[in-house]
Amino acid sequence: MSVFAGLAVYAERSGVARDPLVWLAPETMTRFLLACTKLEGSSIQTYRAILLRIREALLWLEYGQRPTPRMSARRQRATPYTPPELAR
Repeated sequence: MSVFAGLAVYAERSGVARDPLVWLAPETMTRFLLACTKLEGSSIQTYRAILLRIREALLWLEYGQRPTPRMSARRQRATPYTPPELAR
């Protein structure tokens, strides 16, 4: 919850309306994450993922909107082209 609390403090200081759905709008989250100068690399992605999960839960509780399906794929190395494929 410290991530969400940080977002709430940022929103209050920035003059954003006192509405959690407004705080969790993608553009507000992005502005908050860019304003956090102490965050680096994967920390930004982790904070964003946490905020997105909170947003999904809130939308489900308020409006019954189902969360977006999570997509995954197996990671496999791309094979280089064979000589005949390069010739084509």
